[in-house]
Amino acid sequence: MVRFFSPGKGQAAAPPPVPEGQRDAAAALQLAIDSGHAAAAPTAALNLGVLRAGHGDTAGATAAFQLAIDSGHADIAPLAREQLGHL
Repeated sequence: MVRFFSPGKGQAAAPPPVPEGQRDAAAALQLAIDSGHAAAAPTAALNLGVLRAGHGDTAGATAAFQLAIDSGHADIAPLAREQLGHL
C-alpha cells in the first residue's frame, strides 16, 4: 500500500525531506531504469514511483509509473497503471 503525504490545513504542499538511504535507493532504481533491461527497468520504474509517491512527489511518481506502463511489461505495466490511479 502506498502512503501519501497530506499537508495539514494551512501548510504548503511541500514533500517531506527524503532520508539519505532512500535517496540512495532512488539512485539505484534510476540506474536499473537506465539499463533498459526488459524486466529490471520496468520493475525499477514501478518501485521508484512508489518511493516518490510516498514522499509526496506526485510529478516524479507519475513520470516513473508512466515509464513502467510504457514498457508494456505484462506483469508490471498493469501494476503501475493501478498505482497511477491512486495518485
